[in-house]
Amino acid sequence: MQSAVEFYGCVDAEMRGHLKRVRELMAAMSDNGDKLWSCHAATRGFRAFLGLPYETRDGFFIKKGTCHSWLFTLVEDRPLVIDVLPMGAHGGPIVADIGRFAPWEELYIENGDYYADRLEAFEEEGKLFAKALAEADAVLSGFRPNPL
Repeated sequence: MQSAVEFYGCVDAEMRGHLKRVRELMAAMSDNGDKLWSCHAATRGFRAFLGLPYETRDGFFIKKGTCHSWLFTLVEDRPLVIDVLPMGAHGGPIVADIGRFAPWEELYIENGDYYADRLEAFEEEGKLFAKALAEADAVLSGFRPNPL
């Protein structure tokens, strides 16, 4: 069965391939020591490692104070969020139509200015995340590093 975003042509074969690859890599990734990977690291890491054609957006989920980061694209005139690490949920990524008639419209509130002083740290976290993705990719491809 197709989702509404698929039915309306928002998720094409290329995006389905990206989503599948993100899920595979997430399943193979190691944890980040004693802390969680941030959504800011994940969006930047996946975008860089996979060369994703989507923009990184920072802002809030539902309300100010709930910091979040997601990927964004336009399909024709429909704005879409690709949420790699959905807030308070297990699984991902999800694709949500945030057009003005969609129920998701007010959930993703962009506010890059709020994060201006943290962008450099987010980029550094993203590089570490991309490194972890490379290690997961090596595991998936059957490469086992020499534990010297």
